[in-house]
Amino acid sequence: MIGGNPSLGRLGRIREAGGEVPIEQRATYKGIAIKSVYFVLITFVTAVACFFGLYFFVDIYYQFNLILGLLIGAGIVSFILAMVAIFNPSATKVCGSIYAVLQGFVMGFTALMLTSLGFGGEVMAALLATIGVFLIMMVLYATGVIRVGSGFRKFMISAVLGLVFINLIMFVVALIVPSMWQLFFGNSFLSIAISGVMVIVASLMILLDLKRMTMIVQAGLDKRYEWVASFGLLVTLIWLYMELVRLFVLISSRRS
Repeated sequence: MIGGNPSLGRLGRIREAGGEVPIEQRATYKGIAIKSVYFVLITFVTAVACFFGLYFFVDIYYQFNLILGLLIGAGIVSFILAMVAIFNPSATKVCGSIYAVLQGFVMGFTALMLTSLGFGGEVMAALLATIGVFLIMMVLYATGVIRVGSGFRKFMISAVLGLVFINLIMFVVALIVPSMWQLFFGNSFLSIAISGVMVIVASLMILLDLKRMTMIVQAGLDKRYEWVASFGLLVTLIWLYMELVRLFVLISSRRS
């Protein structure tokens, strides 16, 4: 999810990609907005369909291994599609659409499992919080309260790489010392703190997505890059939602 976000490492190249593109073929904010809504709707509809489809038509407990295999497969294919979508703007529309369907399946199944465990309220709260955070970040970006420059971008890259490294170390340690699993990935204070940091970083990543949209339009790139900008935002929103779900579930489970 983190490595598949085109916000990292591509902002500096956007100006170089600009050229003499006819006005009617240039990217616009309206085009980016429409394509962003398209990706989000695909993800949301797939998640809802998966939630109710599995709830009414599939015995999850008897088919758990099959569904788990599908989830792992969806994750691997999603990562591959994200890489293709990022480095080949012409393929972003198709790859991004399939990515949205696969992630919708993951989100729908996750929501169903958590609901069955009594965390339905946390799932809905995470959805509302994701919308709220997105709106807040849009206001902060539009008003210039937070300026997205090269320093901010370097900070974000360092933060993301640091989180990836820390999570990898914790995962390896937990495998070697099983007793540490609860500390790192359970509902301990450390796990909740790390989850909170992930939420903050994912929220700030939205600012990079908005900056990329601005640069694409101002550079006069062609409409293919509307799909790239919209896809980057989708990746960030899904990441933010999943981190919020995890944070809320950890906090709730600690209270119970």
